[in-house]
Amino acid sequence: MPATPPPDGPYDTTSLRAAAVRRLLRLRNADRLTHYDVRTVAAAFTVHWRTVRRWMDNATTHNGTYTPKAAAT
Repeated sequence: MPATPPPDGPYDTTSLRAAAVRRLLRLRNADRLTHYDVRTVAAAFTVHWRTVRRWMDNATTHNGTYTPKAAAT
């Protein structure tokens, strides 16, 4: 049985975000992407739908792989 993550986090959502973006890009490439799909991902990550579109743009720029920006110091 897989380990269950602690309910209080914090979580590294980068891999989950990358998977969601890959799925959205596949839908877009198949001409099946809807605004509802983007809004659903946005709701899951508690971000605005335009942020999800930026993630998709980021992945498109990096040959289909979502690449988060390095944290500013």
